[in-house]
Order: sequence, then structure tokens, then C-alpha cells
Amino acid sequence: ETSTRVLEADYRFAQPPIKPIVKIVPGDKRVTLYWDTRAEASVDPLTVKKDFQGYKIYRSTDPTFADVFKITDGNGNAFLGVPLYDSYARKKAQFDVIDSLSGFHPIEFQGRAVKYYVGDNTGLVHEYIDSTVQNGITYYYAVVSYDGGSTEVGKELPPSESQAVIQKDAITGKLSFDVNTAEATPNPISSGLKDPEAGLAGVPTAIAGNSTGKVYVKILDPLAVDERLYKLSFLNNTTYSLLDSTGLTETFSSKDTVFVSLRQQNIDENSFELFDANNNTVAKSNYFINTSSGKVRGSSPGSLPANQTFNVKYRYYPIVTSTNINYEDNNPSFNGMKLFVQNDILDLNKAGSKFNNSQIQVIDTLRSVPLIGSPKVKYRADWEIRFNNLDTTATGTYVNPGDTVKSDLGKTVICPFTVWNMSENKKGNFLIYEINPKTRNNLRWDWGESVVLRPTVASSTTTSYQIKFDLPLDTTIVNPVLPKSGDIFTVKTTKPFQANDVYLFQTKPAVFSQASAKERLDDIYVVPNPYVGYSSLESPGRLPDLRGEKQVQFRNLPPKCTIRIYTMIGELVQTFEKDDYTSYANWDLLSYEGQRIAYGVYIFHIDIPGVGEKIGRLAVIK
Repeated sequence: ETSTRVLEADYRFAQPPIKPIVKIVPGDKRVTLYWDTRAEASVDPLTVKKDFQGYKIYRSTDPTFADVFKITDGNGNAFLGVPLYDSYARKKAQFDVIDSLSGFHPIEFQGRAVKYYVGDNTGLVHEYIDSTVQNGITYYYAVVSYDGGSTEVGKELPPSESQAVIQKDAITGKLSFDVNTAEATPNPISSGLKDPEAGLAGVPTAIAGNSTGKVYVKILDPLAVDERLYKLSFLNNTTYSLLDSTGLTETFSSKDTVFVSLRQQNIDENSFELFDANNNTVAKSNYFINTSSGKVRGSSPGSLPANQTFNVKYRYYPIVTSTNINYEDNNPSFNGMKLFVQNDILDLNKAGSKFNNSQIQVIDTLRSVPLIGSPKVKYRADWEIRFNNLDTTATGTYVNPGDTVKSDLGKTVICPFTVWNMSENKKGNFLIYEINPKTRNNLRWDWGESVVLRPTVASSTTTSYQIKFDLPLDTTIVNPVLPKSGDIFTVKTTKPFQANDVYLFQTKPAVFSQASAKERLDDIYVVPNPYVGYSSLESPGRLPDLRGEKQVQFRNLPPKCTIRIYTMIGELVQTFEKDDYTSYANWDLLSYEGQRIAYGVYIFHIDIPGVGEKIGRLAVIK
């Protein structure tokens, strides 16, 4: 039957989407996974359609993921995998496109009597935090992509799923991971490490433009952040690119006129400099760069002689021409970070519009759409209404008059304030809406009359926003606090991004603080203690009938230290060094001679250069 189907298909088969590239970050009682979007652009060679449907996350303590494939076919054979389930959130780690497909796929796997569950229209994500883990235990993860099959009449196909493969060397036991698989042992990062920084608490600094949209840099992997400067530039109101302004230097061996791949893609061509082994600049006519793919070659035979070493300096774009402006999470990650952008619409910012003096008791009412004027247009600016003292003469005129403008009736009105366009640094264009019949046509602004803001250059009837000030309604307030000279009411608007908006942010890596590590010396401990025959931290053996290596774990360690184990009479049992950014170190309960240790009580001594030492006891019960 299988051979017949192969022949009938002319040896053409449906293929699952390509595997996403996954990165994994262990943390304190959590594991963070994040991945790219390349699977979503996959085209099935059989249907010639983009049929990507979703992602599933598998987790196991077994690198073969044998315990994941719990769904059996009609013959009782393990066939389909069950995604990770978050018992706290009561949700599966399965994320699919929002479309007409949901639940069980209508097409059954031929000869299997089972259907594929395509998801619940959750929408796609590219980051997942697994908070159902225990510190010290090694977990294996896979992020698989799957398609939606085909429901087209005559071309019915069930969904297909990419593989989750971790290979183990039969001799050494060393594991090899595919791009969509990884392992993680959750634990805090090293004791004494200060968190990395990106911008001001993740917020870049705007250096050009007055847009109010949100830009945020999220640190996903604290240990991957280094010291760099980034420049975010908007090409138009929906498109932006991120430039690594620090750039990098690398060395490569030429293949003459054959392209050589550099470490990064999307290179800034104007920043590209090439040097020979003697640090002499190579003329640009001698080489050709493919900036988008990050490749370089000689422009003619011998211009970059084969097998010669060259040095190159360049800047590059971690993100190029992105249109993700609704806080999507599918921008490419870079140096352990991801950029999020949320656009604003042009409108009156009522929450941000207020007096600079919180004691003022007048009531302000703001309207995004004025009651008068035509056309009513949104205008990109902020204004200040700068009050003078409100004292009046015996005739009712203001002692300290401000602006003189027209009313909606065409009358001249004197105001006790001035209006200033802060965005354009010029006097604001406005009129007074005299809605109160009792004070209408008295040639001055009164409580209850509105300030109607207008574009700087506007036709006679164009308006933008309306602000009305009223005395408090509470009659028990006898002498309300009113604006006086120096009080300002700021009118703010939300503004979408636009071309030439520029943001800068600097990143700084996590750094080790000896003082911080010294304060946490007493937090160092060993687990399990006592060790009673077995530890839940131990991994399975290479064969089903064999147990893995015995293991105890020292926790809350700094990046670098020396651990020594002694008997109670001071004999050295084992010495091992730790030099990484994890916060733990494992001991396999073997002596330095490779022998299993006897039961009893042992002394451990942890020496931390420049910080101090920690001494404790460990009991082993067999």
C-alpha cells in the first residue's frame, strides 16, 4: 500500500514547515524559549502553498522525547506528541494561526485511525516561559512547526509536523541538538552578577521626532547582552530598521571569487572596511559585498587571493525594514534581546492633559472632536495654556490680559491666558466657543467657555480639539483654588510614528560584583543533603536498565570558584573548578581517583577569589 501511494504521488510528498531556530535560557524555577519566524514562510512542495499552521512545544527529561508521544493510533502504537501543559495557567503550549481551522483536523491519517489536533485559534507567539520546572533538573525541549494539511477535494492531506531530534553518541553519550531542540537546567544566574541593562529600564531615548508610540527592549537572555549602541530609525510611519552602531570586527579566509559568509547579514555598506593580513586597506574595486546575505568575494580572480586571511569591520542591521508596530513578538532577536514597538494614533491625550498644579479645583473637560468647526482635523502638536492672575477691574476687564482672539461668533475676546504651541515653538492658534448665553458677547473669556485649538495654518472654520474649564460643582467649596500666574494647563496629544523618528539605546552586560557575592556567601548550600541513595537531579542512564551518574549539586555559587571535598579527618577527596555563569556545580560522588565514595559525613570548602570562602557539611547515606 505504501509503495502504491509513493508511485501514485510521483515521489512527491507533503513536507512539514521548516524547523524554527530555538534559543533557550534557564532561570530561577523557569525556562524561557524563544524562536524565529522562518517556519511561517514555508511553502509545501506538493501543494505549492504556504500552509504553516502553528507551533507545539515538547518537554521531557528524556532526550528521545519517548514520554511525549502518548497519543496512539488505532493499533495502539505511539504516534503523536502531546504538547507541554502548564498546570498553573491550565493551557497547552500550542499556538496556531487564527483561521478557519481549529480542533481536530477533518482529514484522518491514512491507516492510522487518528486525527491531528491543530489548535484552538490562540494566535502565534515566539516566546514561551515554562514556570512548571524544578531547579537543578535537566529538561529537554523541542519547538516543532506543523502545517494545516489540505482539505481541497481530491487533494486531502492530514497535517504534517517537523521532527524533534536529539542525537546521542553511542560511545561518549554526548548529545547533539537540532536547531529546534535544546536542553536547560533551571537555576538562578551566578551569585554576585548584576543584571544587564538596555536603555533606561528597557526604554530607548528619542533623539529626533515627537512621536508618543512605545518602544521597548526586552532582555531575554541576560548573559548574551554585551556593551553596544543601537540606533532605531523610522523610514516612514509604519517601517523601521535597527542599526548596531557599535559594529564588529571579524577575520575570514578568502575563497577568491567564491562568496564567504560573514557572521552577520543586512550589512551597512557605507561602514564596510576590508583589510589584508598586514592591516592595509583593500580597495573597494577588489571585492563585492552582498549586504543582505552578509557575504563577500573577490570581484575578479586574484583580487582576494584564495586562502589568504582578511579582516573586516562593519555595522549591520539586526532588524531591517520591520513593520511590526502593534507590539508583535516576531521581530528577530539580537544579542539576547527583542524589540517591541507599539504605535499610537493621532488623538487628544486626555489622561496626559492636566494642570501643573494639582491643587487647582476647576473642572477641565476635553473633547477630541470639537462641537464647532468644519472640517474637524486631528493636529500633531502639544499646547500650553499659560494662565495669568484672574483679577478683574471694576468694569470686569482682566488686570493681566493674555491673548486676544476671535470667538465662534466672530467677536474679539480677551483671555486671562496665552496659548503656546510647544511642538512648533510658536503662539497657538485658537478661538473661544462662547456657549453660555449669559456671558456671550461680553468680549472676554469666562468660566464654562471653551478653548478650541486649531492647526497653525487653518481655514476659517477648521478646528482640532476643545477644552472647557468650569468652576467646581461642589457648592460646599467656598473659595476654590483657581489658576494663577505661573499655572499651566498642558494639552497633550498621542502621535503616531513618522519618517525620521530616531531612538538610541545603549546596552551593558551583566557584571560580577565581589561585594554582592560576599553578601550572599551564606546562601550557598548543597542539595540533596543528606544524599540518601538517589537524587531527583540525576538523569537516566544510557541504557534502560542502568541508572545515571549519582549527583549532588552546590547552589548559589558565583561565576568562578574552587570546590574541595574532605573527609572528617581532613583527607582530600575531590577538587573541581567552576568557571561559568551558572549558579550551580555538580559532583558525581567520585573521588579524584575515580572511586565511589563511602557513606559518611564530608566537609566541603568553597574558595571564591577576591570574595571569601564557605565551609559546610554533606552527609552521604547509601
